[in-house]
Amino acid sequence: MEIVALRAITSGEEITVPYLDPALPLQTRQSALRANYGFNCMCPLCTFQQTLGPVVPLPSDSKNIRAVEDSLCEYVTSHILQLDAYGIPPSAAETSPGSGIPSELFCLLNADYLPSLSETFSRSSHEGNYEIALASGRTLLAFYAAIYPRNYPQIGMHALELSKTAWNASITRNDDVEASHPPPAVTKLLEDRARHYLTLAAEVMQCFGPEGDEGGPFEEIRIMRELLQGTS
Repeated sequence: MEIVALRAITSGEEITVPYLDPALPLQTRQSALRANYGFNCMCPLCTFQQTLGPVVPLPSDSKNIRAVEDSLCEYVTSHILQLDAYGIPPSAAETSPGSGIPSELFCLLNADYLPSLSETFSRSSHEGNYEIALASGRTLLAFYAAIYPRNYPQIGMHALELSKTAWNASITRNDDVEASHPPPAVTKLLEDRARHYLTLAAEVMQCFGPEGDEGGPFEEIRIMRELLQGTS
């Protein structure tokens, strides 16, 4: 077994591992841990969410949901990592996952929100509706960055998917995008986003090293770099 630290460990600090996906709803995590391991989890994320009490419902209309999602992306960009600008994302402050999230974003912890957002990104990216895919994927990346510890593999894997989505959008340039921007500007913007997301993916996945299977994330990152080098 190989164990990889997500960040620097200080002398005497307790070392922990996740038993399950931290993005799962609190009650789902707690029930699974009690049933399978016989304990109530008191990790920083569970403790933080327990202090919130019942999660407030999501806004009833899509416009207000989008406003909350925009606030999430703004918060993550300001405090955790760059979501859009090309370049190496800054290192996150060493804070507990979930801590510091503004109260107006707590509704996004609703159990139905993450599965719905993930499904929207997956469906739209596979169907070629890249404008929706990039918007929902960006929000999903922000959600992961707010919940997961820095360098958690899911952040890197999703950033890689976003990079591929931005690349696919750049070479297809559907009519909805072309209608609002000159095509060359759109292509450059999408290529820059693909590079940025790829930089983030490589930074996170570098912590773990290549997987044993051929065609894994490192191979996909290599291919994406070659494709993007041809556009420089």
